[in-house]
Amino acid sequence: MNKLFVYLFKKAGWKVEGNLPKKEKKYLIVVAPHTSMLDFFVGIPTRIIAGFRVHFLVKKEMFYWPVGSVLKSLGGHPVDRVQKGGLVDQVVDMYNQHEEFAIAVTPEGTRDYNPKWKTGFYYIATKANIPIVPLGMDFSRKTVFIGKPLYTTGKMDRDMEVLKSFFRPLRGRHPEKGVI
Repeated sequence: MNKLFVYLFKKAGWKVEGNLPKKEKKYLIVVAPHTSMLDFFVGIPTRIIAGFRVHFLVKKEMFYWPVGSVLKSLGGHPVDRVQKGGLVDQVVDMYNQHEEFAIAVTPEGTRDYNPKWKTGFYYIATKANIPIVPLGMDFSRKTVFIGKPLYTTGKMDRDMEVLKSFFRPLRGRHPEKGVI
C-alpha cells in the first residue's frame, strides 16, 4: 500500500523538499496551511518518503469499532477534548511515554479561514521541551516543504511570527482559506 501512495504522489507531480531533524527523537510537526481534506492524502506519502512515523490526535469518541482500529493503525491517538487545558497535558504525557515520538497538528484547528492560530501546540512543545518542525504543503508548486526545527523561546508572539513567515508564501488547496 505504501508503494502505491508514493507512486500516486510522484505521478501527480508532487515532491518533498527538506528533511526531518536527524538528531531529534521527539518533535511536534506543525502542518499548514490546512485548507482541504486532500492535505491528509498528501501527508500519507510525505511521511513515507521522509521516513517518519507521525502520529495524530483524534477525539476519543471516534475510537469505536472498527473505526478505532483503523485510526490506531494509521497513528491516531485518542484524546479527551472536554477538559480545559487538559489536552496539552495529555499530549505531553504521550511524549514522556515514548523514546521516539512525533505528532502532526494543524495550527488553524479547522480547514476554514482562521487568522488566529490555536496555541496548544506551542504549549505542548514548551512543556515537553521538544522542537516544532514546520511542514507546509504548497498545492501551486506541488511541493511539501519541511522546515528547520524551532525550539520555543517563551516569547510566543515572536516564535509564532517565525513559524508564520515559513508558511506565508505557501498556497493550500484553497488559498483563500489559508491566508496567514
